[in-house]
Amino acid sequence: MKTLKELRTDYGLTQKELGDLFKVSSRTIQNMEKDSTNIKDSLLSKYMSAFNVKYDDIFLGN
Repeated sequence: MKTLKELRTDYGLTQKELGDLFKVSSRTIQNMEKDSTNIKDSLLSKYMSAFNVKYDDIFLGN
């Protein structure tokens, strides 16, 4: 199980690069990495697709 930050850094992406890819601000990425308990389903789906992981593989918490 990995955090959102671990998924991003494993792929060598900055918060800005991931924000650009997901069409959200780098601030949104920063907030989600800090506390992912209230992440929107649409953004979670983007993480799952981009990093080829299942819902159960992502740690959602703070």
